[in-house]
Amino acid sequence: MLRRDSHLWVESYDRDLEDIFEIQSDVAQRIAGALQAELLPGELVNLEKQPTRSIEAYSFYLQSIGLFIGNADERQKIRELMEKALTLDPDYADALARLSNTYSFDASDPNDPKLS
Repeated sequence: MLRRDSHLWVESYDRDLEDIFEIQSDVAQRIAGALQAELLPGELVNLEKQPTRSIEAYSFYLQSIGLFIGNADERQKIRELMEKALTLDPDYADALARLSNTYSFDASDPNDPKLS
């Protein structure tokens, strides 16, 4: 039985931030190995797939995650961040999806006087 305050696995990484997607993939695979989980081939492909070619675009995406999409002012800030990300990587699907979600919320915002 494990104590709640015990560590199952501790490892540090000393790599460039430019390798963030490789680090994420490596960490996920090591965790799966430590848990003795067997990953399916499709799951391995997803772990190795990089969401964007641009670390700066990824940074804009991460900044948007902390914003509340249900708030009109924050949706505008999300749009600005996602447009910056898409300028850097027009094929960044996660940024495009997040941007489109802001417009979906705009169309159904119960606090928007135009929709009353």
